[in-house]
Amino acid sequence: MPNWSSTGTSINEENTIVVEAEDTANRVADELVAGADFAELLAAENLDPSLGDAGGDIGCITSDQLAQAVDVEFVQVAAGLSADDPIAVSPLFDPEGNEFCVATH
Repeated sequence: MPNWSSTGTSINEENTIVVEAEDTANRVADELVAGADFAELLAAENLDPSLGDAGGDIGCITSDQLAQAVDVEFVQVAAGLSADDPIAVSPLFDPEGNEFCVATH
């Protein structure tokens, strides 16, 4: 696992909802695209209590973190979010693919 130090240039500040299945993640992403309230979806769908306490905020991904996590799909997907492409679904660290996240920029 990468060392999540806070050094480097900030690339993106992200908010995330963790769900159990990819179909749930895709539904949540579609609801966000349609204008659903992030906080309401976070409260209803999120499996990660630490995200609930933080309002879904996972902070900023820095250039150093990105370089350390080139093999972590979630980090790469989250770092690629922008104002033009603000929502994405990605598997989390679970090698079984049992948890997915919806990341927003």
